[in-house]
Amino acid sequence: MLNEQDTTACPECGDTEYIKNQLCNSCGYESALITTPLRYSPQFALTAELIKKEGAVLFDHDMGALWHLGKGDVQLFLKRIESKFRRKGKLHGFIKKDTLPLSTPDAFTRYINDNFGFEDFVSAIMKKMKLEANAEKSTLVGGALIFIHYKTDDDMAGLGRLLVLMVDKKGVFEFDDNLVPEQLTSIDIDSLRQAAMIDLTLFEASYPENNGESYVGFISGKSKSEFFKRALGCDPKIDNQRSISEVFRALEDFIETLNLSMSEEDAVDQKIQEFVHKKSKDMHDKKITIQDIQEQIDRILPNDHKGKGKFKDFVNLNEYKVDEVFEPTVHSVKKAVSIDLKDENGNYSCKISRNVLGGKNDGKPVTFDKQARRLIIELSDQEVDNLDAFVKE
Repeated sequence: MLNEQDTTACPECGDTEYIKNQLCNSCGYESALITTPLRYSPQFALTAELIKKEGAVLFDHDMGALWHLGKGDVQLFLKRIESKFRRKGKLHGFIKKDTLPLSTPDAFTRYINDNFGFEDFVSAIMKKMKLEANAEKSTLVGGALIFIHYKTDDDMAGLGRLLVLMVDKKGVFEFDDNLVPEQLTSIDIDSLRQAAMIDLTLFEASYPENNGESYVGFISGKSKSEFFKRALGCDPKIDNQRSISEVFRALEDFIETLNLSMSEEDAVDQKIQEFVHKKSKDMHDKKITIQDIQEQIDRILPNDHKGKGKFKDFVNLNEYKVDEVFEPTVHSVKKAVSIDLKDENGNYSCKISRNVLGGKNDGKPVTFDKQARRLIIELSDQEVDNLDAFVKE
C-alpha cells in the first residue's frame, strides 16, 4: 500500500502520481536507468525572438530580459528539459574554427573569459541567427530562442553548459512582454523546432584544434533548416569509431546496471558483436541506429526482463556519444571489441577479445587478477609445446 511519501512529481514530466524509483506511466522516466543523477544550477537564462516585423522582408531580433533564477520552477524546468533533451538521439560534433572577429566561437571565447556578459553574448549569437536566417532560401517562420547557461554536479568547478532551444512563439510557452515565460510548465520536446547543447568546459579545452572529446550535441525537431546549426558554428562530425566504441562502453555499463546474468551477458555481447560485424561488411546498407542495437538486445532478454526495451534510453540519458545514425567499418568493429595490452618497456603486447575476458570465477578463457596485477590465459596443447622450450622448470 502506497503512502504520500511514495509519490512525488516525476523529475521529467511533472506527473504528480509518479511513484519514486519506478517507471513513470506518463513519460517513461525511470531513475534506475540513470547511472549518475544530477542536480542543476542555472547561471543565466534569457529568451530572444527571431521575427519578421510587419511589412519587413528580412528577419530581425528582439532581446528579452534575464529570467529570475531564484524561482524554484526554473530549476525544475531545467531539470526536465535537459532530461528530455538527453533522451533524444543526437548528432555530436564541434564548433568550427573561425578566426574572424564577431564569429560564433569568438563570442563563446569572449563570454567564458568574462569579456561578454550573458546578454551581450546572446545578442552576438542572435545577430548570427538573423544573418543566417536571412540567407536561408527556404521559408522560415522564426520563433523564440531560449538560452540557458547552467552547471551540474559534475562541472561545478568548470564552466558548465549552454542549452539553446528554438521553439514556436505560440503554443509552447506563454511569454510576458519581456519574453520571460509566465509559467514554466512541462514541455514536450517533440514541439521544439531545434536544440543544441554545448559543453563550455570542453569547448575551452578543445577549441580550435577540436582534437578532444566532442562538445556539441544537436537535435533536429520540427524544423530541418540548417540556419540554426550554421549560426551556432556547429560542425556535426559523424565519427563511426567513436559511436561504435561508445556503444560497447554503454553495453558494459548497461549489463552491470541492470544486473544481467552471466549467460545473458555473454549472449547479448555475442549478439551485438555479430550484428555490427555483419553490418560492417554489408555492401548495401551499413547504417545502424541505437534502436537497432536495442532490438538485438531485446531478442536475447526474456519478455519480463527489466532491461527489455531500455537500452536506447540508457544510452541517451547517460550521455554516451553515439550518433543518431552511424556506419561501422571492419576496422572500427575490431578496435571496439578488442583490448590492446603492452608493458611500458615494450617487452610484450597482446590483443584480447572483450567477450573472453573475465574475473577469477567467471569461467572465461582469459582471467584478470586485479590484486596480483596478472592476466592468466588458457593455452592450447600446441601453444604449451611451443612455449615449453623457452621456459626451464
